[in-house]
Amino acid sequence: MKIKYGDLPETYIKCFEKLSKASQAADLEYMLVGATARDLVFENVYGIQSPRRTYDIDISLYANSWEKFEEFKAALEEIGFSSNPKTTHKMSFLPSNSEEMLQLDLVPFGPISDVNGDISWPPGFDFKMSVLGFEEAFRSKLIIDTNRDTKIPVVSIEGLFLLKLIAWIERGYGTRKKDAEDLFFILQNYEYLDGMRESLFNEIDAEHFDFDLTKISVAKLARKVGEICTEQTYKYINSKLINDDKEEMLEQLANEMSTNPALNLSKLIIFRDIFKHQ
Repeated sequence: MKIKYGDLPETYIKCFEKLSKASQAADLEYMLVGATARDLVFENVYGIQSPRRTYDIDISLYANSWEKFEEFKAALEEIGFSSNPKTTHKMSFLPSNSEEMLQLDLVPFGPISDVNGDISWPPGFDFKMSVLGFEEAFRSKLIIDTNRDTKIPVVSIEGLFLLKLIAWIERGYGTRKKDAEDLFFILQNYEYLDGMRESLFNEIDAEHFDFDLTKISVAKLARKVGEICTEQTYKYINSKLINDDKEEMLEQLANEMSTNPALNLSKLIIFRDIFKHQ
């Protein structure tokens, strides 16, 4: 996929050029996730304005050991990145001739995680973090061509929705509003991706939803998210949010998404009903 709308800031281009070099040096693959991924895909690929901008860059790393993770960090340090002495997963980057400091958050996943989809951070390994869903998102990632001889591996929209859904489930009340807002943004704009509305008339659910494109797009998103899920992740989402006894959780998510909870809930019910019958 290519960037069609606007250009990435020069700071970002330089950052991703160096990320690619470090990835090759450490023989470790990475993927852009989080809000910057959302902005890049929606704004620069599809021309859909994001709800807010961020200068934080969330990077997920497919790693089989903490040694590999440290090798990647060391490769970044050699080409101008700075580590945070207090937080092992944070780094910063200030390109030459720029006043815009970028903050990087590095999260490893893959074989480095345990059977529950958790990683335990060194040095004490007493702090756990869930990376459930990251492998699915990684397998379905997009490769974005910046038109500058730099390609960026980026989480797909379906993968981002999956990660945001899990993040919302896992975070406590009062700390997950941004996740809910991102879920709302994807649900609201999924039907407006290039060529999507035309294709929705041919979807399996089109007649069932009386050719209501918004409803069909939600159903399609649910199918796409379900398709990339592993059995473990599928069961987790079902048990925490989708099952019939989780109506209250679904209502909470609808309330936190935007100022129109009734409309939000109607979309989430469509998502639930399609997702759980995959």
